[in-house]
Amino acid sequence: MTSFIYLNSFLKKLFKYVLNYINYMTTEYIQEVLINWGVLGLSVASYDGLYKLTYALFNKISTKFSNLDNLKKQYIVTNINKSALLSIISVLFMAIIYKNPSHINPLHIVSTKERLVWKNVTALYASTDIVGLIRNKRMALSTKIHHYGVVLAFIIISVSKFNPGSLSKALVLYGSLSSLAFCVNLYLGARFFFNKDSKHILRLKKLAKYSYMAACILNWTWQSSYIKNTYLTQESLQTINRFQILKFVINSGLLYAWISDDIKLITHLSKD
Repeated sequence: MTSFIYLNSFLKKLFKYVLNYINYMTTEYIQEVLINWGVLGLSVASYDGLYKLTYALFNKISTKFSNLDNLKKQYIVTNINKSALLSIISVLFMAIIYKNPSHINPLHIVSTKERLVWKNVTALYASTDIVGLIRNKRMALSTKIHHYGVVLAFIIISVSKFNPGSLSKALVLYGSLSSLAFCVNLYLGARFFFNKDSKHILRLKKLAKYSYMAACILNWTWQSSYIKNTYLTQESLQTINRFQILKFVINSGLLYAWISDDIKLITHLSKD
């Protein structure tokens, strides 16, 4: 009898959730999600095509590259290509913020047009990690976890309506601020074309380290403020519910994975 009561209660809650979700969805919203996933598919296909083109080009013009094993070649190509795409994303991000600085505010109300722009920028970012997971077999476990976290973040962002204080804004800004340090991936790939004591590669390494540290400081400062103002205010603690707990768990879990990988990379860049 007790089991029946629990089952009945669960079914009622599930039915209520389904009804709420149907009401949440509109034709415009469905179109937005479909466009966003279409952009992701197109980005992955284009980026994978660029991977094959770059791989063939380096094989043809560089003796150093052609003499490397396949795993190193995959590593080089994925990093150099990712650097190129992140540089584009960083320009898009700065243009968006320059046009409307209030996007930095997590409580800023995002219009439908702006929301789709953010979602499509996220699709571009996610495509680099999806192709990286497929093509780059020489990847550390922490980096793989980082990339899978990006894929999860894209899914969350894709179905979000970007309500004030939403988790999606925090996830989008983490990726956008990280893209400002695009020269890190350039260094990781380009270093195999030069001698270790090359002035060019040492300068690039120093630029990569300091740009990455600056991006991380900006990122961690903003994320700390977001967590404090979203989860730790007196009002939020008094009105805590299961959704807020789930949101916090996902938020903190992704931040842990990304920050752990960030610290590992900063440590690597700081070595002589």
